Amino acid sequence: MQDLINNYMSKVLPDATIKKIKKEIDNSNGAYELCESLKKSSIFTLLTFFRGLEKTGQDHLFFSFGTGALFSELLSILDNT
Repeated sequence: MQDLINNYMSKVLPDATIKKIKKEIDNSNGAYELCESLKKSSIFTLLTFFRGLEKTGQDHLFFSFGTGALFSELLSILDNT
C-alpha cells in the first residue's frame, strides 16, 4: 500500500490527502481512506465515465482516450472496489 501511495497516488492526489492516507495506513484504515479520497477526486469521476461508456455500449470510444489494455486495467479497478 505504501508503494502505491508513494509512487502513483502522490502524483494525482493533494499532499494533504496523501498525508491523511499514510496516517490511516498505520491504523489499518488506509484502504478505506484511499477509496474515500478517490471518490472525492476527479480520478473517480474519470473511471465512472469510462464505466458509463462500457455500460451504454460505447466502449469503442475508449480508443479515443487510450489503449484497450489501459481501460481493461482501469475498469478492473472499479470492479474490485
